[in-house]
Amino acid sequence: MTRHCAAGRALVLHFILSLCAIFGLAFSTSAAGQTSISTGFRTTEDPVIERHNGRYYLAWKSADGRDRINVSEITVRGNRINVGPRIQLSSTTRAGVTLQEVNGTLYMGFIAHDRGRNIMIKELRGSSWTRAERLPSRSNDTPALAGWRGNLGVIFRSSGGVFLTYKAGGRWSESRSVPGLGRGNGRPLTYQAPSMGSSFFVFSSTDDRPRWTRVNANGWNQQPLPELRGVSSGGMMGYLEINRPSELWSGRLFASTLRGTANFWLYDRGTWQRSLFSVRTHTAPAMEQVDRNRILVVTTTNRRAMRTIPSPVFSMQINIELLNVEDIVESSILTRSRR
Repeated sequence: MTRHCAAGRALVLHFILSLCAIFGLAFSTSAAGQTSISTGFRTTEDPVIERHNGRYYLAWKSADGRDRINVSEITVRGNRINVGPRIQLSSTTRAGVTLQEVNGTLYMGFIAHDRGRNIMIKELRGSSWTRAERLPSRSNDTPALAGWRGNLGVIFRSSGGVFLTYKAGGRWSESRSVPGLGRGNGRPLTYQAPSMGSSFFVFSSTDDRPRWTRVNANGWNQQPLPELRGVSSGGMMGYLEINRPSELWSGRLFASTLRGTANFWLYDRGTWQRSLFSVRTHTAPAMEQVDRNRILVVTTTNRRAMRTIPSPVFSMQINIELLNVEDIVESSILTRSRR
């Protein structure tokens, strides 16, 4: 009975989307219980969100021309999203910022705002962020972080591809090439669940096509996404595994942003299925699980040009969406039934 009702809702959604496509109308899916708020903050790069000690930390690069890093604590009570005050750090970044919890510690990674372009690392101790540590490794884009062999690992893109360095015994290792991700321009994205131990996924984009590799404690294991080769991601990707057993879905959720819209894909029965559900955003959709039924998605809208010379720079409004997982899953059933 549940499956038939879900298929019926997906059919209605598809009919509405078809009418919008025919008449050239913009349409954004919304459902009962879905919450969307504007934080009042603006950024020029992809904002990120990370859960740590039961709290959610939002981080972003300022859009005031000073390029400083900002952090805000987010709480969810029922269907209400509460945004804490902005904490502006003294550190500045040339690109964006990333957050990752490793071994119970929340780390922050970014690129130094100088000619060296070295990778910088901070960690949260209590309620304060430590002074930034400068790594020997350099990058032109935001790095990614993950736990590897019990240590903090930093994954970054350089001229020769994607590389991994990690800290052991108080020193940073030599950089190791991560195979299978090509030499494109897409910044790397990592995903690591507690059940994965020392292994983690690395996502990147080559020629605007998403690719991924699983990094194990003893080596690499390339896992391509053949069903997504036709998807143009522009390097703006998000990935999340929902701890939610379901007869309809494995829990793997992939999102990619193209032309101001993030589309969702679900891994089911050996293939990736596209969902009809989407959200408006100009940047990579950062996602975190709230509970077995809901996820937080950080999006950006209301893009404004700050300057066009020597290269275009845009500021964007940061929003937070509280989405029901069922809305995403059920709207993919119609896609699945067509196969």
